Amino acid sequence: MIARVLYATDFSAASLAAWSCAAGIAKVCQAELVILHVVPPLTAPPEGFFSAEVFSRYWEAARDEAEAEIGKLVAHAELGSLKVRSRVDKGRAAEHILAAAAEEQAGLVVVGTAGRSGLQRVFIGSVADEVLRLAACPVVTVGPAVAVTTGFGTLLYPTDFSPTSLAAWPTAEALAIAGGARVILLHVMPEVPEDPRISPSERAKLEAGYRRRAEGEAADLLAKSPLPRTQVQTTLTHGVAEEQIVNHAVDAPAGLIVMGTHGWSGLVRWTLGSVARRVIRTAPCPVLTVGPQSQREEARRVS
Repeated sequence: MIARVLYATDFSAASLAAWSCAAGIAKVCQAELVILHVVPPLTAPPEGFFSAEVFSRYWEAARDEAEAEIGKLVAHAELGSLKVRSRVDKGRAAEHILAAAAEEQAGLVVVGTAGRSGLQRVFIGSVADEVLRLAACPVVTVGPAVAVTTGFGTLLYPTDFSPTSLAAWPTAEALAIAGGARVILLHVMPEVPEDPRISPSERAKLEAGYRRRAEGEAADLLAKSPLPRTQVQTTLTHGVAEEQIVNHAVDAPAGLIVMGTHGWSGLVRWTLGSVARRVIRTAPCPVLTVGPQSQREEARRVS
């Protein structure tokens, strides 16, 4: 179970949506909540340097401002008995988020996907991509289409039954158990291509074969799960993977999507360059991704 949640913020509107998500998950898991703000480096003037005094004043002012903003977040949140700590670091955002996650032994990192520098700059571009690829724990991204939420009654778990997507199942399972959430296990089956050489009967046979295999994979997965069958709904559908994931999240409605990702582009289906990236950008709810580093870290702990 997740014992510590790291919430990274730049105090933008996007970060506030991520704050609600971080606090909600921490409550469900009864986890410690660590709030992190990274002060960006001071841009050097044309002459190429600042005095040590200027650097010191900049850092102290930025730290004081950050601590005041963190104080406002905590004061306005209904955190109950939840343990909350904060830290203010300085430097490159992604580097310090990853370092803090490791130092704090975070079980989850939560970030927004748009910061003060605009939608494509801060988190959806360099920072979130780097954190998603390299974090040694699952990462929750809260995109621009997400309304402020504090919990999840329904959890959507899309899977193609590959080792990558199955690596996210234990996290989905644990969150569903902790929060009593309903789980929708979603599998998007491949379309049989339109081809005059394929007769209608052969096409139907291929589609039936895809469905049987998917039903068998889902049944095997759920047979090993402590989740009651009444808490899990298995949905098999056809179409474009990212479109079906987002559509089912809207229809459910889902409070959280949990999915595995390779974390780099150019590999099969669940890549940051394709499915996961488009889901993060358009999902109506937060998206929890289990990346390659997280999968390796879990394997190391088990062994």
